[in-house]
Amino acid sequence: MTVVDWLDGASSYIRGWLKCQKMIDTVTPGYSVCIMHGDKIVLNVGLGYSNLHTKTPMTTEHLFRAASHSKTFTATAIMQLIHKGKIKLDDRLSDYLPFLKNNPDARLQEITVKQMLGHFAGVSRDGADCAYWRLMTKFPNKDELIKLYETEPLVLEREERFKYSNYGYALLSLLIEEVSGLSYQDYMDVYIFRPLNLSGIGAEYNEKLGPYVCGYSYITPKGNQAEISSAIDVSSFKSAIGFCATAEALCKFYSSLNSQSENILSNDLKKFLYELVGVVPDTNGLYKYGLGFASESIEGLELFGHAGGFPGQITRTMFSREHEIVVSVLTNSANGKPDALHKGIWHILKHFKDNYHSSLFACDFEGIYYDMAGPLCLTPVGELVWVSNPSLIEPFKSHSLVKKQGDVFKIIKESGFGSYGEPLEIEKDESGEMQIKYAGYPKYRIDAFEKYLAHVLPINKV
Repeated sequence: MTVVDWLDGASSYIRGWLKCQKMIDTVTPGYSVCIMHGDKIVLNVGLGYSNLHTKTPMTTEHLFRAASHSKTFTATAIMQLIHKGKIKLDDRLSDYLPFLKNNPDARLQEITVKQMLGHFAGVSRDGADCAYWRLMTKFPNKDELIKLYETEPLVLEREERFKYSNYGYALLSLLIEEVSGLSYQDYMDVYIFRPLNLSGIGAEYNEKLGPYVCGYSYITPKGNQAEISSAIDVSSFKSAIGFCATAEALCKFYSSLNSQSENILSNDLKKFLYELVGVVPDTNGLYKYGLGFASESIEGLELFGHAGGFPGQITRTMFSREHEIVVSVLTNSANGKPDALHKGIWHILKHFKDNYHSSLFACDFEGIYYDMAGPLCLTPVGELVWVSNPSLIEPFKSHSLVKKQGDVFKIIKESGFGSYGEPLEIEKDESGEMQIKYAGYPKYRIDAFEKYLAHVLPINKV
């Protein structure tokens, strides 16, 4: 079995699973999901709507506010400058940004590049007054950011503990500009976007890039949610949260850091990015952080990447260094749950990798079937058929098995409350549409199921 075999099988399953997840999720308008293996895209889909008011379908071309994904780009740029000998990780930021020496809190003068990259600098998360995150004021511009750093003291001692900070990363765009002589956007264009031939991406909002998704707020107790435009100027916070991108562009960028390619960064310097600086407190050790990278474990896999939270948009991109797979999940709602979708996708990938091999019998019944109780997905593998529920986040945690015995299929693995030992019957209706009977229960393809709902159910009305 080659990698492509199980990945092709897994991506086909994930495509149908995502459709079921979106049908169940009536709150989040849309998803954009991309999966890459090496430099090959194995899945790239848009589901739902990019805009509820206009009923514009979500496509793979839609850009999201990738928010804190920006931190990985910023860390990569700084590593490039280190490679050029223009800066060192242990250098003090105040040596390049002398306005830090104006702050009465002399501890700010000692903050190093590495401490700021790894969120161990002791600065506040978003600044003393961060109403701009709720869109009540504008984000601070460069001059305002400098004034803040000339007055606000540290919140913690340096190296005291991991303390995530957008406010800290905002300062790093000024460092990049000072050291490189380019604007932050121009630096990204010249040294990251062009070498990787990336499109559908920008270091800050640019209406010419488009199309952009419309974001949506949390649903209120009255069931309302507000539209939030992607056209928000984050000003001096661009190196922390400014990026806009498609799922495909994010996959390609993270794939370049996950591969042996040295297009934008040497493999030796990549190791510094992955180096886990600290465990994130109060997460039971599940989450760690490096230099512009988060790390977590799903299905026993150590994954690296970043998440993003922007007004009305929640996103996440993670990759496995071991398997060279990158997964990006973008949602246009504050209610979006890309973390849960990631959990499901990596669960499915792991299951296919560990168990998949080509079916030993010809079949045309693979896919999802429905009845009033919900969906079932049939996946032929070897002499078996996996029977799973794609409405679950982890559909193979409690899947059933059917085995072909001669000309019939028999359920050989099922809960004690289920239908162990009973048959799976494969049928076609009068129009030639495939349908099944799972232990006597008729289930239909989606179009036939819609007809069933419209025609069969009324006969049971009193």
